[in-house]
Amino acid sequence: MTATDRPLVALSVSDGPDLARFGYLERHLRQVLAEVLIGLLRADCRVGYGGDLRRDGYTRDLFEALTAAYQRNQLAPTARPAIVHYFPFSSWQEADTEELLRHLQAVGGVAETRFLDAGGGYDAVFWTDDGLRQVLPDGETAGLTQGDLIRLLQRLREARVSETAARALTAMRETMARETVLRVVASGKVAGYQGRMPGIVEEALRHAEAGRLVVPLGAFGGAARAVAVALRLLPAAARVPYAETGQGYEEALRVLAEFAGRQQDLAARLAVRPALERLATADEPTAIAAGVVRLARLAAETGQAHRTPG
Repeated sequence: MTATDRPLVALSVSDGPDLARFGYLERHLRQVLAEVLIGLLRADCRVGYGGDLRRDGYTRDLFEALTAAYQRNQLAPTARPAIVHYFPFSSWQEADTEELLRHLQAVGGVAETRFLDAGGGYDAVFWTDDGLRQVLPDGETAGLTQGDLIRLLQRLREARVSETAARALTAMRETMARETVLRVVASGKVAGYQGRMPGIVEEALRHAEAGRLVVPLGAFGGAARAVAVALRLLPAAARVPYAETGQGYEEALRVLAEFAGRQQDLAARLAVRPALERLATADEPTAIAAGVVRLARLAAETGQAHRTPG
């Protein structure tokens, strides 16, 4: 199966306020992340992540889990990297080329990096033992020199259509919604976020707008639990009352709730409503991974995403 044929699944896990409230330790959520990641890759899916992978936290766990899986021979190497990193314009635009080259080398053959401009367009590159390669529009790849990379990034910088980080993040999430078969979300901030609304809520909203399936893992609380309530996968009483939430939080959930009916219709067509409800309360890593893999396969088989070069 080529990279173009492999379903691309969007995965979002970020820090949230509720792990202790529901009796979990941080390592439990990390284990869920690892199991879902490895399960998807073993099922011949690719995993899309949007954000800045240079930071510590759950983002780094993506690579640690993946590297360990290759070392244990749980995964076989592929010609194209298994993780697709959507690198938002607001996160990379101020970095110098040397820093970005170090980042590309650090993620090596594990991640293909899609450098987005402020409007959601991108160029995709990845590192190999023979140096940089660029993904072409037809899905083939070509060698890329350091000078080529400098010119590529400069062109993306000049294509800016917005100066705001919030708009750049929205553009990235809209692009991911077009290119992935579904979105899995877990935990997530309810305050202190960079965009106009919580990242996990906006990711769910953009996927719902695009007619993609949203899979909230609500057992761990945070914004993902509120998403599960908004989409009627959990009862209203399951929503956690917070003393403080960030700007746009309530409004984003209100707008998302307007798509609950469409999500229910989509789930009915795929015959996955019971599976979504189970995942909204599930906390066992292996069971979560198996459920997500099944949903990804069904969504891919029914053409839930546009074909992309990657």
